Amino acid sequence: MKITGTVRGISIREGKAACGFITPDTAIPGHEGDIRFFADKLIGIAIKDLERGNLVEFIVNLVH
Repeated sequence: MKITGTVRGISIREGKAACGFITPDTAIPGHEGDIRFFADKLIGIAIKDLERGNLVEFIVNLVH
């Protein structure tokens, strides 16, 4: 299921996996709050090119 949202924050630190958080525009069944994403899962853009406030489209893969 493709969803849109806004980048809330990005963390790029040496020795740590680069990641960020997206606030979804619509509710995601079975999930509350922001979505965490990792740089190695991005398609067509590098995490260094994202900024807080960017509108993004993503696919949810909920792990239970």
